[in-house]
Amino acid sequence: MLESYRARTLALLPTLVAIDGTNVTPDEREQAEQCQPDQSCSLDNLILHSRTYPHRPRDLRS
Repeated sequence: MLESYRARTLALLPTLVAIDGTNVTPDEREQAEQCQPDQSCSLDNLILHSRTYPHRPRDLRS
């Protein structure tokens, strides 16, 4: 599951250029097209499993 987080993230946000400071590759874009994020990743799950910082409220980095 952890290995596919980039594909799921890219499926939800297809215009991303980089994830975690690493550029998105054409192969990852193809893999993201096959991903079905609506089944495993919803806004509710994203909020539930994300962390926010009080001094940077829009920053979801851990």
